[in-house]
Amino acid sequence: MDTYCVSEKKRFIFAKRLLTGSARSFMIETAALTWPVLRAELIAVFDLRVTVFDIFKQLEARKKSKNESALQYFFVMCSIARQVEVATEDIIRFVVEGLGDNSGAASAMAYCESLDELRTKITIYDKIKKVPVQPSKGEEQPKMMKPQVRANYMQDPEAIRCYNCRGMGHLARDCRQPKRPDGACFKCYSVDHKYQQCPKRKTTTMVAAVLDDKGSGSEELAAVQALEI
Repeated sequence: MDTYCVSEKKRFIFAKRLLTGSARSFMIETAALTWPVLRAELIAVFDLRVTVFDIFKQLEARKKSKNESALQYFFVMCSIARQVEVATEDIIRFVVEGLGDNSGAASAMAYCESLDELRTKITIYDKIKKVPVQPSKGEEQPKMMKPQVRANYMQDPEAIRCYNCRGMGHLARDCRQPKRPDGACFKCYSVDHKYQQCPKRKTTTMVAAVLDDKGSGSEELAAVQALEI
């Protein structure tokens, strides 16, 4: 009987059942009939010892995933580090860097002096991360702005003004006029001047004034003035 209270005969039987792949093929070909012999031959053929450099690369590449807690990640990192002799301060550094958290809480864990201290702080860190952030008193939640233009348009379609031609009763996306270049005049689409300085707009205004002086009917004057957009 050994330390694990499992006899060598049972260990040999378990090995025959559990070995897979190349190890199982090797076991079938070998002439070993006892667990000590089989174990020695397996180690001689398949024992690939890892180096400290290999473990450092694994620790550096391993990062905390979104689906695991910080404590689960901590245990995985400790399991990787146990394969060789790694200094405690190096394990702590790799664990903290792998958290991917630049906040003060994570950075402070880099100053732990032992893995037990780091485990305790990581447990607290997990609990803090699970608590939702509540707005402070007096701080109002941001309110979503309602689309006022769309609401006004639905209530009174004639009240909407097109940002393409400056006409009334439709939106720019529904405008039948050519697309106006950015910053161009609403009247003639020229980029050399603004709408307020457009010569065509002034001409229209002058025509309306002349008709008014001549005593034109109000309906005719209104039709001409409607051209001034």
